[in-house]
Amino acid sequence: MMSQAHIFDFHAHAFPDRIAAKAMAALEATYQVPSHSDATLSGLRRAMAAAGIGHSVVLPVATSPAQVRSITDWAAREQAQGDSEQSRGAAAGAAPDLTIFGSLHPEMDDPGAEITRMRELGIRGVKFHSEFQGFHPDDERVFPIYQALGDAGMIVFFHAGNEIMPLPVIRATPGRIAAVLDAFPGLTVIAAHMGSYLQWDEVWEFLVGREIHFDTAFCLHKLGTHRFVDLVRAHGAQRVLFGTDSPWADQGEALTSLRALPLTDDERRLILRENAQRLLGNRA
Repeated sequence: MMSQAHIFDFHAHAFPDRIAAKAMAALEATYQVPSHSDATLSGLRRAMAAAGIGHSVVLPVATSPAQVRSITDWAAREQAQGDSEQSRGAAAGAAPDLTIFGSLHPEMDDPGAEITRMRELGIRGVKFHSEFQGFHPDDERVFPIYQALGDAGMIVFFHAGNEIMPLPVIRATPGRIAAVLDAFPGLTVIAAHMGSYLQWDEVWEFLVGREIHFDTAFCLHKLGTHRFVDLVRAHGAQRVLFGTDSPWADQGEALTSLRALPLTDDERRLILRENAQRLLGNRA
């Protein structure tokens, strides 16, 4: 069995300690789903240890332009502190236990300067959430941001599809994400929730087999075993990442469910470790 240090959760959430309780109370009220950790970084690490997960990618979202720089500062500060602790406490060559992404907002001023700053600080990618940020992924006003991210070699991570509480209008659809791929064929893109939550017929139509990664977060119980495995194999296990959406799902339960699927050992290694290592490069 793969060791704990070799398992990557590519879709987790956490907040700065000072706002975590308030943020989670608001989100729990919105989603009507209980959380499985206190959504602090220390709480996430405890959840990872209990689940047997060695590395998580944390995905903050800037819901206003004013939040972008503070998220970058927090991500860089916590990343540096975590890396220092890991190098002091872990064996040589062990992977850092967290990779913290940044976020950008379509309405911010001078995103290019912030992307440069992120890259200099070692931030590997950014999370976009169209529903919280009020834009469609193929909105051309965002295209200069994608271009700058691609030029910087950074990962673009989209929330994709519906939400736990159904949305009246879904902005991040498979068709609109496909339009981004068409416009930026070299961009490294991840679409959460197996390409688009609760829109998997459209995922098959627009995204399956294309150069885009999906994560597994919060999908298995909705797709069912056979449909899930069929989607993995049609798209290619080399383009699928294990993700949990922690704290909205229990990381240990999600890992147990993934391991129980009728996948080959090679497919499991790709999904649980190797794809993440390839995308994160020296961050893994």
